[in-house]
Amino acid sequence: MRTNRSVSALVRADSLNRICAEIPRIRLIKIDVEGAELEVLKGADAILARTDYLIVELSENIVEVRELLHTASFQLQDMAFKPHVLGMRQDG
Repeated sequence: MRTNRSVSALVRADSLNRICAEIPRIRLIKIDVEGAELEVLKGADAILARTDYLIVELSENIVEVRELLHTASFQLQDMAFKPHVLGMRQDG
């Protein structure tokens, strides 16, 4: 017999802006955060301008995440292994 139990845990979090502050250029970021994509990306606004590619698993707030990435000058392409999306920096 299998039962599903929900377990919660306190987890220390930090923003990508802070973690990557010293990195001048970022080639690729992969984000798989079980529904917290929007919050993670909001904490990465400063580094998105220095990032060439993103792979994001879209779980929740899909429209808002896509809008945020478009605003940050990323062209989005759905990937074959959904619900992932590839973001490529647009020139200009």
